Amino acid sequence: MNLPPDFIKTIQNVFGEEGREWLTQLPDLIAHASERWGLTEMQPVPSLSYNFVAFAKQESSPFGRGQGEGDVVLKIGVPNNELKSEMAALGLFDGNGACQLLDCDEERGFLLLERLKPGTMLAELEDDDERTHIAADVMQTGVK
Repeated sequence: MNLPPDFIKTIQNVFGEEGREWLTQLPDLIAHASERWGLTEMQPVPSLSYNFVAFAKQESSPFGRGQGEGDVVLKIGVPNNELKSEMAALGLFDGNGACQLLDCDEERGFLLLERLKPGTMLAELEDDDERTHIAADVMQTGVK
């Protein structure tokens, strides 16, 4: 697997020996996650930083969520408290204001996420009243 040199350096600098070991196991981790969730057409994102992240298709999605049936994101990180907190937070958000956490594995550092695809930008709408109403609705959604 050809990983970007900056990604390798970041993982080694941040996670030390644990990161080096994780990098050697990464191809097997990706294969395991792909088999577990039926992922195909895996395409790593162009700018990896602290985690391996890839767009994928899920052959038969048991989750039935997300835009474009079967479009998901696989995220694999060095298991650590921050990654576990991210999993917990995404679980609590439950898709409100963030992507849906479809499944995860804390022990292995796997997250299967809904793939979000951008829609129409508010600035592209001609009707100022419509833009204002949409913006107000979004702002009120977070207020409970």
